[in-house]
Amino acid sequence: MKHFGILRSSKLPLRLILVVPFVLQIFAAVSLVGYLSFKNGQKAVNNLADQLTTKVNGLVEQHLNTYLATPHQVNRINLAAINLGILNLQDYQVASRYFWKQMRVFNIGYISFANPKGEFIGVERLDNGELLINEVSEKNSLGKLYVYTTDNQGNRDQLTAIKDYDPRVEAWYADAVKIGRPVWSQIYQWEDKPEIFSISSSYPLYDDSKNIVCILSVDLLLTQISNFLQDLKFGKQGKVFLLERSGLIVGSSTNEAPYNVIDGKAHRLSVFNSNNHLIKGIADYLQQKFGSFQQIHNTQQFTLKLQGERQFVKVTPWQDKLGLDWLVVVIVPETDFMAEIDANNNTTILLCVGALVVATVLGIYTARWITQPILDLTQASSAIASGNLDQTVKFSGVKEISILAQSFNKMAGQLNDFFTALENTNQELEERVELRTKELKTAKEAADTANQAKSEFIANISHELRTPLNGILGYAQILQRDSTASPTQQNAIQTIYHCGSHLLMLINDILDIAKIESKKLELYPHTFKFHDFLLGVYDICRIKAEQKKPPF
Repeated sequence: MKHFGILRSSKLPLRLILVVPFVLQIFAAVSLVGYLSFKNGQKAVNNLADQLTTKVNGLVEQHLNTYLATPHQVNRINLAAINLGILNLQDYQVASRYFWKQMRVFNIGYISFANPKGEFIGVERLDNGELLINEVSEKNSLGKLYVYTTDNQGNRDQLTAIKDYDPRVEAWYADAVKIGRPVWSQIYQWEDKPEIFSISSSYPLYDDSKNIVCILSVDLLLTQISNFLQDLKFGKQGKVFLLERSGLIVGSSTNEAPYNVIDGKAHRLSVFNSNNHLIKGIADYLQQKFGSFQQIHNTQQFTLKLQGERQFVKVTPWQDKLGLDWLVVVIVPETDFMAEIDANNNTTILLCVGALVVATVLGIYTARWITQPILDLTQASSAIASGNLDQTVKFSGVKEISILAQSFNKMAGQLNDFFTALENTNQELEERVELRTKELKTAKEAADTANQAKSEFIANISHELRTPLNGILGYAQILQRDSTASPTQQNAIQTIYHCGSHLLMLINDILDIAKIESKKLELYPHTFKFHDFLLGVYDICRIKAEQKKPPF
């Protein structure tokens, strides 16, 4: 019974078996849904970031292709006008108005020309949109730049400043003269305004003798490129910047200027000295991965974690036919996409947790609804096992359990009837056994008495038979010693002796049976001659055989 109790205590309850797998399945399903939702959200973020960076990169490239093509178009137009005689660069009044009208048409920062003497005509656009005419002429004084305001017709209005200026020392002039073909200049500072950085598309003009006549130039200000980048709105914190292969910033969508002022003098800003942690962090990563920006030949797309936030980055080389070689870097923080996705994930998690709680409660209620009738059956079974057969189980709402309860009640009734009948039968059987026991006791006493009488009879008979038989055996032994007896007589005497011995052995066996009944038999093993034993058996059987005379 103790072993049985241990087995029972080691078993799991049915309610636990029903609830736990159900809850585990729901939990697994909820976890899988949450995991797939999270992975799909990550995948959607990656795809969206890729699409957005590709789109922004395409817009930047398209703008650069269009915006940086404008200076070449203006230079070609001016070159054609000079060849056609429409534009006379010797007439500074006409040339300045011509450039002024072009500045009204094209979105550029400066149009100018300069000749080997140092003479110069240029039209400048101020930040407020006002156009100024700048002139260095031999008539006024070489090396002196006269700055005039203009009216709405492009005519000179007032002289506002006179500055020292030699155009021939600036990059837009010197690079074109040195290379001898249309070229982009290096990004340079204006001599009269060091805080302004620009890049010039310079076209050299030669005479028939291959002597330089003048340099036509159209300037683009770095601030104009930065303004365009700042107008690109993508995401909440998306950024884009351009840089040269040397690492100097051309323009960016941040409010940081592409130059810094050291000791009152403006210097171009290196990407490694940027105050923007994203720009600097990405530059450090590229420098570490490629060694230098010169090694970036193909589009690079990667994710980088800066200050605890993932950044989607796309780096694309951009080049044109005249030698510009820049890198376009687009940055999209993951947080720009994750707000709505995090909200959806939180909603999904709450729904999953709610579903898990509801499913758990329903599972517990369902398990209780199923197990309670079974527990009632178990208690009724235990009561029956304890001997209380008067048990009835109520029917459940579950069909199968109701059938089981009905069968149990029927079985309990049958067991009750059976045990009642068995009790009556046992009572009758006990009475019959008691009666039979008395009869057996009486018979045993009679048998014991008869057995005692039999033992005494056998003992007396054996004594009466043993005495004459011993006399016969004695005389047979005496006759065997007679030397005058013939062989036939000797054999007859031997047969008499053997028969007498056999008879004596039978008498002893009868006495042994009495000893066996009284449990007093003792065995005394001794040796004998097997040949004589067989001869004795032969002689005994021969006498019977001769009497019956068998036909064989």
